Amino acid sequence: MDKLKSWIRKPLNEQIVFTIIGTIAFALVGSYAKIPTGVDLVYIYLQYAVLCFVAGKYGPISGMICGGLGHLFIDMTQAEHIWWTWILGSVIIGFSIGFFTKKFKIEIENIDNKTRAKNRLKCALINLSSQIPVWCLIVPVLNMIFYNIEPSMAFLQGLFATLTDCLTSIVICDILLWSYDHIIIRRVVAFFVILNSLILLSYGNFGFGSILVYTAAIIISIYVFAHATVKHLTKKGIGKLAIYLLDVIVTFFLISFMFIGITSHIGRPSGNERYMIVLGAALDGDQPSKILRFRLDKAIEYANEHPDVIIITSGGQGPAEVISEGEAMRNYMISCGISEDRIVAETNSTTTIENFGYSMDIVTELEGNDDASEVEIVYVTNSYHCFRSGLDAHIAGFQEAHPLASKTPTALILQSYFRETFSLLKLAFNELVGALR
Repeated sequence: MDKLKSWIRKPLNEQIVFTIIGTIAFALVGSYAKIPTGVDLVYIYLQYAVLCFVAGKYGPISGMICGGLGHLFIDMTQAEHIWWTWILGSVIIGFSIGFFTKKFKIEIENIDNKTRAKNRLKCALINLSSQIPVWCLIVPVLNMIFYNIEPSMAFLQGLFATLTDCLTSIVICDILLWSYDHIIIRRVVAFFVILNSLILLSYGNFGFGSILVYTAAIIISIYVFAHATVKHLTKKGIGKLAIYLLDVIVTFFLISFMFIGITSHIGRPSGNERYMIVLGAALDGDQPSKILRFRLDKAIEYANEHPDVIIITSGGQGPAEVISEGEAMRNYMISCGISEDRIVAETNSTTTIENFGYSMDIVTELEGNDDASEVEIVYVTNSYHCFRSGLDAHIAGFQEAHPLASKTPTALILQSYFRETFSLLKLAFNELVGALR
């Protein structure tokens, strides 16, 4: 317990707030700011500067949480798989930087210029010594063991990750750590949240999830640009209580987002599925919207790899849509080279449970009116939607339903996960009420 207390670098409330802010910043910067290197799965990332800042200023526990949860959220929403080895690497780096910064008693505030220069050099060396073993040795070896990656590719990925992450994190982290009052880190978070909101506005999204994103952007902007006033108002009384309440709310949403994202990668397709159901989403006129194209592109990729699977495109016609979603999806897949003989359009459903219910009728008919409940299927939707869709698939009668998660457009991630969280809360509430009756 004494060791744990020694790792808490600031007042606990401040540490919690900035750990949460750092985790959000890590995820947002990692989602928006990445530059391809030409090596598979390796980009020039900027979020490791955020990780180094959080770990160096707030200690190893904050570093572990920021690196682990931030990296996990990026993989859940941006990657084909959750790469646990790379996530572990981020956790180790976050812990190491926080631990050694504490061990070597590096002070960041209230020091003279000579000591400041020495400490900046120490931070850079700690940064290097924490990242090089992880990216050059630990992660490549684990990738070879758990993902069967060729040694040459595994170590090439590690080398590029070392060069890019060390360079960007040392330079940018130096600016973040030693800037006056560390205001830059708050502005980084505010910039990406506001950018996300502006892109979301350009899509014309004004649903419940979008409103929550806009609200979060306003709150964070007030915190950043009126920091001194907010800090004064939250020192005691109602203001302090409000901060604790906000901590609880944000932590709840973080846990919810992680749960939704992780479950989208559980029970993945076996490759033996006889049917693939592509769940519909909004159209732009008679064309799939961006979020629906992500689903269709993933379905096309799977269909090309499994030429015997029968495809059901499922979705009715919405109020502002020219044709049904099922028909539009079928047309899109045909235009991308999928044989029309393999695709059946289901055009009556208006909800996810109806997607599966009407698709069950189609499968039953194609199976010769035999019991279709044990037929193995794969369903395609965006990652945030996989868990609830799986529940609906089982309610509709499919016993073997495997999720195939597609990416979600970056600007729609927050609003989609917010909306899905409340959908699950509503579902849980209805189940509780039903059980009590």
